[in-house]
Amino acid sequence: MDVKKCRTCGQEKELSEFSAHRGRHDGKNNECLDCNRTRSLIWSRLHAQRNRERVQAYLAIKSGRASAVVVRLKRCTRCDGWKLPGDFGTNGSGCRRSECGECRRARERTQRRDNLDEKRRRDREQYAKSRQQRRRIAAKHRVKRVDRINDYMRGYYQRTKAERQRRHKEWCQKNPESVRQYAATTRARKRKVPGNLTYAEWHQILETFDGCCAYCLQPSVSLTQDHVIPLSRGGEHSLANVVPACRRCNGVKKDRSLLQIARINGLGSHGRAATIRRGCSVVC
Repeated sequence: MDVKKCRTCGQEKELSEFSAHRGRHDGKNNECLDCNRTRSLIWSRLHAQRNRERVQAYLAIKSGRASAVVVRLKRCTRCDGWKLPGDFGTNGSGCRRSECGECRRARERTQRRDNLDEKRRRDREQYAKSRQQRRRIAAKHRVKRVDRINDYMRGYYQRTKAERQRRHKEWCQKNPESVRQYAATTRARKRKVPGNLTYAEWHQILETFDGCCAYCLQPSVSLTQDHVIPLSRGGEHSLANVVPACRRCNGVKKDRSLLQIARINGLGSHGRAATIRRGCSVVC
């Protein structure tokens, strides 16, 4: 059975006879409960008047009647004001701090603001040092709870499916050109052709052709991207191989060459093809 010697009475008693104390190596106070109660009783009798004044001051402040007994309260060492003990935080030993809560919070805010760069640097260094450790912990967490995580993700997907579809539909309606650009890029990627036409380059092509179809020369608000050399024949999805075309001309051209589409439109064989090639070279 574990025993401990009381520093006041000098007797050895069981650990259950001592109060808890986080600051001690064994987690118990150095004074037994009986000695602690006796000492507290003696202190209360010696300071009875002081305790009564503090109670009166507390009741006066709570009821809104400020009086001279406020000077009996705890004094803040920073703002030099007399306040209730509840306005002061406690330290690790459970004792009241010397500065009130407002002054302490203000001091901490000032320190964080003055040392913001240093704090960020230390945080970045600590984050970099513990990166591998955090990854290992996260991996172990996922392995142990893989079924629970999968169930949660499936449930989350089903719960938010309608909302995500609604937002996606609204975005597609507001950004039709981006949708067409994404579809063309996806189609070229599936065919594994070189080149990657960006949204800015497509607008540059439209400005070069003045918003008109490259084949019938008619302005249109719904111009599509047509590849001069079709993707099926090895053409690139790039700035030098894309021209604007209306839906009719794009559907007629399909995978034909420039000379073939020029003859179909009745614009002459060599002249229209040369004009389209010249437009592509101007864009590039």
